[in-house]
Amino acid sequence: MTAIDLLVPVLAVVIIVGGLVVQRTWERRRAAALAAARKIQKPNQAEATRIVWNDVYGCTDEPPVVHFADGETAFSSLRGNAVAGEANPEEIALAWPAGATWSSSAFAHELNHVRLLRSGGAWQEAHEDPSWAPGGLVDRAVLALRVRGL
Repeated sequence: MTAIDLLVPVLAVVIIVGGLVVQRTWERRRAAALAAARKIQKPNQAEATRIVWNDVYGCTDEPPVVHFADGETAFSSLRGNAVAGEANPEEIALAWPAGATWSSSAFAHELNHVRLLRSGGAWQEAHEDPSWAPGGLVDRAVLALRVRGL
């Protein structure tokens, strides 16, 4: 048995344990971001959700729960940077500064993250999917909200 043969199992354990630590750190940051936000209903929320989730994105399943960080322009994300929204397959958190509208918020953006995650896609950190491109689904959703005065 060579030194490499002995080292491979040790490296595998280090990688697995390291991955668990990263996963737990992300879970803690996500919980903190959602704790800073509150689950409340905003005016026109049902209409905005229907427009984006059902009409533009074509989703027929239940939309995610929405949490709001009222009065905030951003909050700390899972990755520790300031963001206007955060998402997982079941819920989104949105910064909602004074004067925010559905089309000016990260609402359509975060719903697209959920749509992609639920369809089996990976987290789109770099926004590689065509739905993020100029004129793509996200832009069309924002435009649909604006046209309706939302």
